[in-house]
Amino acid sequence: MTSTSTSTSSTHSTTTTSPPDYNKTIRELVIDEVERKVKEISKANGYRNDIANVHVGYKFWQTQDLNAISIMPQPDDPTYLTGVRSNVMAMAIIGFAEYNPLTQEPDEASEPLLADLKHNILGSTFSVQFVNGSQEPSQGDLLYGATSNTSVRVMRVNHTTGSWALGNAGGTLRIRDMRRFLSHTEYLKNAAGVVIAKAKLITVEPRFGGYVSNVEYITGGIEGYPEVGETLIAVNLSVKFTYMTMNDNPYLEP
Repeated sequence: MTSTSTSTSSTHSTTTTSPPDYNKTIRELVIDEVERKVKEISKANGYRNDIANVHVGYKFWQTQDLNAISIMPQPDDPTYLTGVRSNVMAMAIIGFAEYNPLTQEPDEASEPLLADLKHNILGSTFSVQFVNGSQEPSQGDLLYGATSNTSVRVMRVNHTTGSWALGNAGGTLRIRDMRRFLSHTEYLKNAAGVVIAKAKLITVEPRFGGYVSNVEYITGGIEGYPEVGETLIAVNLSVKFTYMTMNDNPYLEP
């Protein structure tokens, strides 16, 4: 289980810091980050489904809306510490898909969708600075470490310097599905075995905007099997997010 945490810097007389955003509480920001993250589920990003719509709260989805996700935040379970509060927010993330009862068993539609939710919410993403880029990878491509022989999937390419044609392109790759850690000076190969760039620095991206210190998987499965003639199927991923606030201010992190 990967955990991340963030903290804010205190304000001293000799420095200036940005004031907190009182438009949204830390809890609201966590919910926003979950909504943003599940929108990344697409076949182009290496998932098995495309998500067309995401909604926070209950919604009666029509067939034309699918595949869809409803995010259901639950009340916090707080633990009070000295001046700060640890908040555990349970959340049900429900995925909806259409299936064809004439050609599919229910699990053929439900299990891939549940796997996508688990993969998305529980998995980590990484940022890789690269140099000596000679061939630009595409979203969803698998790359391989020449030394570690690990594989990673490309989610986004940010080309900032140099030229691919001249073999000196630089920038960052956003990746996931790293089976083993890449080294900081490892060459990256494409599926054809051609070296396309050299990794320079690999860092774990803060999860859910850095607001969440822990993600706990509770349960996951199908939300009742469909009746005869029904074509809508639903799966439920239940998780708990831990985030910190000041005891007296839901807008401030410690």
